[in-house]
Amino acid sequence: MWGKIKLLFKNKRQEALAFLQSKKFLISSLGALSFISFLTTVGGVMGYFLTRWFYGRFFGRGWVRSWIFKVGRYHFHLHHWLVGSSLLFLGIFDVIPLLKEAIFQGVIIGVIFQDIFDTSEWHKVVTRTL
Repeated sequence: MWGKIKLLFKNKRQEALAFLQSKKFLISSLGALSFISFLTTVGGVMGYFLTRWFYGRFFGRGWVRSWIFKVGRYHFHLHHWLVGSSLLFLGIFDVIPLLKEAIFQGVIIGVIFQDIFDTSEWHKVVTRTL
């Protein structure tokens, strides 16, 4: 994907501007975290980039498989935004006290942002096979 993008731009400045324009909403969302707390923002940025690295390194190469459960003709795909949302819920309502800390909530929010902003099939949770 990045090879195709590099062919479209003649210099690094145009490439950087195109990347920033495609990620405007992501950057503004991470910026909105700064109104919650500094630790949440640091955790969000750290969670986003760690998930992006982990996803590209292990899922992209096929070393780790996605969590897909088959029930009859339906496939349920547990995306990491869905797992992250569940963990965030458990942390906010103090079911798991460790997840109530601002930095951990930021990391979980970064994981959620990475899946939603970087993958095109984040919304396909339940699919039906023919």
